Amino acid sequence: MKLYAAAAVLLTLSASYARAADLPVKARPAPMPEAFSWTGFYIGANAGYAWTDTTQVTHTPDGTVAFATTVGGINGGTPMTPIYFNNSGALAGLQAGYNFQAGRNFVAGIEADFQWSDIAGSGTSVPFLLVGNPSNTQAWQSIRWFGTVRGRLGWLATSNLLLYGTAGFAYGSVRNNVVLNAPFFTNLVSVAGTSFLCDPGPKCFVGASSRTATGWTAGAGAEYAVSRNVTLKAEYLYVSLDGATTTATALLPQPGQTGPRSTFASAFSGPNFQLVRLGANWRF
Repeated sequence: MKLYAAAAVLLTLSASYARAADLPVKARPAPMPEAFSWTGFYIGANAGYAWTDTTQVTHTPDGTVAFATTVGGINGGTPMTPIYFNNSGALAGLQAGYNFQAGRNFVAGIEADFQWSDIAGSGTSVPFLLVGNPSNTQAWQSIRWFGTVRGRLGWLATSNLLLYGTAGFAYGSVRNNVVLNAPFFTNLVSVAGTSFLCDPGPKCFVGASSRTATGWTAGAGAEYAVSRNVTLKAEYLYVSLDGATTTATALLPQPGQTGPRSTFASAFSGPNFQLVRLGANWRF
C-alpha cells in the first residue's frame, strides 16, 4: 500500500509540473530609463524679432553762428526741437553655452550669443525757424549686429522642461545719422570764426557716427528636451545699450571763410530694445 501511495504522489506532482510548463511566461519588467541630465556643452541657432523703446534725439548748437541763429534767436530763429521715433526689425543668430545640473531640479549655466539684425528706425522733428526760414532735423538709427554673454539659472518643471531666468553683458553695433534740412538759401556772415551756408536744397548740416555700444540684458525663457541631444527653446530678452552724441557739420562754409564750419551736437538716447526668439540647441 505504501508503494502505491508513493507512486500516486509522484504521478500527481508530475502532472502539476506539466501543467505549469504549459502556462505562458510573464515578460521581464523593462529596465528603468536612465534619468535625463542637462549637464554639458551645447551649440544652436535662433531667429526672432525686436522692437525698441522710444529713442529721443536732442540738439545743441556747437558753433557760434548755429547757436545764435537757433537758441539765440537771431533773425527770427527758434530752438531746434527734439526727435522721437521707434526702431524694430528681425534678427537671427547663433548661441553656445554650458549647463550644470545640481540635483534633480536646478540647472545653472552660461551662454553667449551673436545676432545679425535689421533693427532700424527714423524720425523727423517738429519744424523750427533757422534765420526765419522753416527748417527741421531728421535722424536715423540702426543696429546691424549685437551679442550677449549671460548667466542662466533654471528650475526643472519636469526632467526635460527647463524654466530659467538669464542676465548679463550686452554689446552691439549702433549707427546714428542726423540731417538739418533748410529748404531756403541762407547766407550768414561768420561770427567768431565759424560759419555756414545752406544752398537751395534740403541738406544743410549732416552728421553720422558708428560705434560698438555696451550695456546689459535680462530676460527669461523655457527650454524643452525632445531627445538626449536636441532641445527647443523660446526666450524673451530686454537689452539696454548706452547712448552717444553725433556731431553734424555744415556742408558748405561761408564764401571766403577759411575758419571752421558751424556744427551742432545731436544726443541720441541709448537704444533699449525688447526681443523674442525661438531656437534649437544640439547637446554634446
